[in-house]
Amino acid sequence: MPEQSTRPLILLSTYFPYGSGEVFLENELSVLADHFSQVYLLPMLPYGEQRPLDERVTLLNPSPPSCSKSADFLRGLTSRGFISEWRKSPGFPLSFAQLYLVARTLGIARRIEQRILQTVAEYGLRDGIVYAYWMSQSCLGGVHAADKLGWPLVSRAHGGDLYTERYPGNYLPWQETKIRGTSRIFTVSEDGARYLTDRYPDIGNRFSVSRLGVADRGVTPHTPGSGDALHLVSCSTVLPLKRVDLIYQTVTELARRHPERTIRWTHFGDGPGFAAIETDRAQATLAPRNVHINLAGRAPNDAIIQYYQQEQADLFINYSTTEGVPVSIMEAFSCGIPAVAPDVGGISELIEPQTGLLFHPDDSPEKVATLISGLWTEGKLPSMGIEARSMWASQYDRDENYRKFALELMGVQR
Repeated sequence: MPEQSTRPLILLSTYFPYGSGEVFLENELSVLADHFSQVYLLPMLPYGEQRPLDERVTLLNPSPPSCSKSADFLRGLTSRGFISEWRKSPGFPLSFAQLYLVARTLGIARRIEQRILQTVAEYGLRDGIVYAYWMSQSCLGGVHAADKLGWPLVSRAHGGDLYTERYPGNYLPWQETKIRGTSRIFTVSEDGARYLTDRYPDIGNRFSVSRLGVADRGVTPHTPGSGDALHLVSCSTVLPLKRVDLIYQTVTELARRHPERTIRWTHFGDGPGFAAIETDRAQATLAPRNVHINLAGRAPNDAIIQYYQQEQADLFINYSTTEGVPVSIMEAFSCGIPAVAPDVGGISELIEPQTGLLFHPDDSPEKVATLISGLWTEGKLPSMGIEARSMWASQYDRDENYRKFALELMGVQR
């Protein structure tokens, strides 16, 4: 039996167990339930169908008070602290979008704070821990509640909840309040930990790395890059920052350079730009005949992994302008598939010369096609696949990483 703590744990999610997101939290939760005898789950927004939940976890209703957008906005607008933060926003005083962001952030935080305090009183909880899966609005509510309770607050930090440069005016509401009000912050990448330490050196001892991970699905049964065809795979939502259109251009360029060989590309994921990619493919009358494109759209995670293994995927490709440490690449590595991706965010923590190839984010599809051609024709993909699998086993094994995190969490003090 795993070592278990009697301290209550209140876990703050965004949607989980509702909707289809936060699948990695779903995996982590069962490990937390192994190590904590009392686990309470408080989702910020209960949108979508409820998924099955570990029976050892108590699901808390996120309301009352109401969690409607208008209610959260009005609550924030009339809460103490709104005016002072609004004045700091880059759009003050003319931007309604920034006013709405600040007000709704505070409104959600006050609601989460209230629900935490109600839960502690209702269940008679003592000496607990509040754990925010994201350093978001819920985390701010956790800061307020934990301060009143005298409990420690722990938060993970991923990417969108950490790097303020991704937002207009380099601004996220109450970001410093969240960071300084948290007892420990566990980033999912070394890059994230450095980012925080550089900006808050006086509390640098609060920042640690706790990687996410993926399950062992078994290595792909074939050797990457060993056949006459090259099969590239990608998996992401089709958004501008994912630059899936550049993957398409790279694939067609590869086909032009290797007319005697078959170039395949399979993409999993849909989104706002998916229709445009489909249109480009349909209208590409001059595309090389040796290129075969499969826009598979959204698919269950198990189906994607099964496809990687059964359809002999040779190389995973990513073109994002910004990333944390992409779980999609972790999953490819777990199957023994190397990867090529831009050197942004924490991607370099996954892709090393032995496991794939990094390119400059401004490199053209022609340049990336040249790099991929080199890996393929020089016979480097097979050894890269072996090293990719080895890296997964040593750093991104889900069960081992979540077990270590749970043990760290058990010992956190305010």
